[in-house]
Amino acid sequence: MVRQTKATLLTSPRGFSPQGAIYDNEHERHPSGWGVQDFSAYPCLYKDIGFTFMMVLSSESGNLANVELIHPLEVLGVRKGSRELARLIAKRTRQRWAVATSPKTRPRTAPTNQA
Repeated sequence: MVRQTKATLLTSPRGFSPQGAIYDNEHERHPSGWGVQDFSAYPCLYKDIGFTFMMVLSSESGNLANVELIHPLEVLGVRKGSRELARLIAKRTRQRWAVATSPKTRPRTAPTNQA
């Protein structure tokens, strides 16, 4: 993909962060973990954004000359950024709660004989 475009934007958790399918979407599963060292073969720009990272990869370093990576909360400003961060945390918590309480992910218990 990097060789077919001028630049490729990538975001990922730093390292391995286990996660299953969310809302039965297998594309949300985290089967592996990545770090900046995994992309050392390509010219890139890297920005740490908490427990995740954002990276722009290119096949040629000249394509990155006018690219600047800005933390998403810096773009929003402090007040709006704080609200957005709280909204994202609440959304993520609801998603994880839905997965944890889903009948598909709850451990099955053996039926009991009640007389």
